[in-house]
Amino acid sequence: SARSCSPRPFPQRDGRSIGEIIEHLRTARACGAVVDSTDNELLAETLRLGIPVVMAETWQTECRCDAVAQDSLTGAMLAAEWLAQRGHTRIAYVGLSPQNSSVVAAERYAGTVAGLARAGISIDPSDVIHVPTRDKVGEMAAVKELLNRPSRPTAVLALWQGIGLVVAHAAREMGLTIGRDLDMVGWSLKENANPRELLDAAGAGSLLATVTWSAADLADLCLTRLMQRREAPNLPVSLTRVPVTLR
Repeated sequence: SARSCSPRPFPQRDGRSIGEIIEHLRTARACGAVVDSTDNELLAETLRLGIPVVMAETWQTECRCDAVAQDSLTGAMLAAEWLAQRGHTRIAYVGLSPQNSSVVAAERYAGTVAGLARAGISIDPSDVIHVPTRDKVGEMAAVKELLNRPSRPTAVLALWQGIGLVVAHAAREMGLTIGRDLDMVGWSLKENANPRELLDAAGAGSLLATVTWSAADLADLCLTRLMQRREAPNLPVSLTRVPVTLR
């Protein structure tokens, strides 16, 4: 919409202004663009070039262009249902606030609530922990407070790779073994599932369940949609989901 995508003075992004990025695309005579950003200014200016544009990794309800994104809703539902099947009725959600983050955060929270509801479980509001963005100290403090409660949750949904790492560190420092004392589901690239740093943080004997998705699949789907858009410019705008798997 004009309201959400209206241009403002170009800020700096990765050392270059949006104006410089757009000029580079124009000079190169780009025939399409994959925008891996939620920056409204960058997206709006790229769309004004009149070339096919696909958003990658996320999407927005306000700006009308094709997008390819992880299936965050289904992934969170799979994770929540798996924990319920393991007998958990007190499950915590640790993640970014849907109010202050991209739509991905809202989808993962919504999937969590839906997955638990399908199992006949409601999440206690006190077990929903919205950690501060880019604040590792704050994240660790919030997770330790959760796990240190007299009646703590028996499972945690930590559906971001970085936050899963924080939960694993906190559990180990508190003498808890994931898979025995505490169940956890994380989130990771298929190409980098259960990275060594997470395994090391969790400790020997830990069971790490992870929702995974493929960056290669996302790239292929982005390029496919660009080619479709060039061949048929009047196609309806679409949101393509990259499949997820619970490992």
